Amino acid sequence: MRPELMELSASQVNPGQTIEVRFPQETARGIAWVLEEQDGETWQARYYLTAVTDGYGAGSPSWWSVDDDEGRGWEDIGIEGPGPDTLTIPDTVQPGVYRLCTANSLQNICTTLDIE
Repeated sequence: MRPELMELSASQVNPGQTIEVRFPQETARGIAWVLEEQDGETWQARYYLTAVTDGYGAGSPSWWSVDDDEGRGWEDIGIEGPGPDTLTIPDTVQPGVYRLCTANSLQNICTTLDIE
């Protein structure tokens, strides 16, 4: 999971909340993220998220459900530096334990997140 490679502005969040992710080691990554829900001993992808950073994206962060991914995707770009990368927690997410993971970087980096 490598949670030491990223720092969240909050580890307990609410649906619809915007968070910032920083990278103390300036880890290379893309703009794609996945929000996975803990299901017993496994993790299930529930949402895909697109980050906005200082270097990419002038609009707002976006997200969509894994059930609504037809015709969706991300630009294949590389981002480096400490961030912050801005993400929005989906407003339809159910409370529970999740992990937030990079979705298209060389290293799969994840950290846990409690959604209230």
